[in-house]
Amino acid sequence: MAPELEWTWLPFATSKCRGGSTAGIGINMSHTSKNVMIYLEGVGACFNANTCAASSDSVSSQAPGSAGVFDRSRMENPVKDWSFIFVPYCTGDVHMGANDAGKVAGVSGTQHFVGRLNLEAFLHRIVPTFREAERVLLTGVSAGGFGASANSKFVQWAFGEIPVTVIDDSGPTMSRDYTPKCLADIYKKEWGIAGSILQDCGSECSADGDYAVEFLKHVLDNATGRYSGLIESEEDAIIRSFFGVGTNNGANDCQGTLLLTPMDATLFRDGLLDYRERVRRYPGSSTFFPPGTQHTWLGSSSFYTATAGGVTLVDWFRGVLEGKPASHVGLERAQAR
Repeated sequence: MAPELEWTWLPFATSKCRGGSTAGIGINMSHTSKNVMIYLEGVGACFNANTCAASSDSVSSQAPGSAGVFDRSRMENPVKDWSFIFVPYCTGDVHMGANDAGKVAGVSGTQHFVGRLNLEAFLHRIVPTFREAERVLLTGVSAGGFGASANSKFVQWAFGEIPVTVIDDSGPTMSRDYTPKCLADIYKKEWGIAGSILQDCGSECSADGDYAVEFLKHVLDNATGRYSGLIESEEDAIIRSFFGVGTNNGANDCQGTLLLTPMDATLFRDGLLDYRERVRRYPGSSTFFPPGTQHTWLGSSSFYTATAGGVTLVDWFRGVLEGKPASHVGLERAQAR
C-alpha cells in the first residue's frame, strides 16, 4: 500500500534500539520488478565506552537518499527498477546481536543488542510482501556489511527457495590470525551471538575458536548456486580504526583507542588477501579490493566511478548479481609485502 517509488517509514512496535526506543524500516516500492534489495545501514559498533560513544542508540524516520545503488536515474544501476528496503542501524551490534540485557563497562544502563531480533521481526513483514520475488539482494555498508554477511544464512532460510545474493560493502570477516581473540570474545559476550550466527552455524562453529572464519565457511559450503561478494578498500581507514582497538599497536589486548590506534595497514591488507584465498574455492564468491583508504562505496557516486584492476565497481556488482563466474579484482599479493 506504500506509494510507488517514494520512501515510506514503517515503524515496528516489536523492534528495539540499543537505548530502548523502537526502530523501523524505510520502504521504496517498485512494480516494475518483482525483485527486492534489503540494505542494512552502518556506522559504528558498541563494545566499550569509546566505541559506544560513536554509535547511535536510537533512530527516527529515515531514508537513504538517492545516491549510489538508490539512484534510479542511472541506467547502469543493476537494481534501479527493484524495490528497496532500508534497515537503519541503532543497535551497535552490526545487526547480529541477540542480547536484550547487555552491559558495557563505562556505559550506563542496559544496552539492547538486538540487531538480529529486529531483523527477524522485519522479515515477518518483508518476506510475505515479496513472496513472488525472483531474486533478493541482501547488502549493506560498514556495520551493515558485516550484518549482511552475518545474517546471510538466516535471510536465505526466511526466503526459502528464492535465491538471496549477498554483497558486503566494507565489512571484512578476518581470521584471528589478523584480529585478536579478545575482540571475538567481546562480541560473543556483549552481543549474544550464541543466539544468532553461532546458532545458525551449529556444530560447525566453536564459540571458543575462530568462529567468524568457521561461520563464513559454513555459509559458503551451503551456498551452492547462490552468489556473494565483498567490497573493501585495501587500507580502509575506518575499519582499521575499529580493528585497531583490538590490535592496539601490536599489543593485541583490546585496549586501543578508536581513531588513535589504527590496525597496521600491511596487516590489514594481508588479512584481506587471506580472506580472498579462503573464498577462492567457491565459484560463487567474488572480491573487489580497490586501492586507498575510502570507507564504503554503495551509497555514494563512487559506486559508478570506482575501479580496481581495470574493472569498474558497478560492472563487478552486476556480475555478482547476475551470477557470473567469480571475479577477484584489485590488491595483488606483491602489493601487500
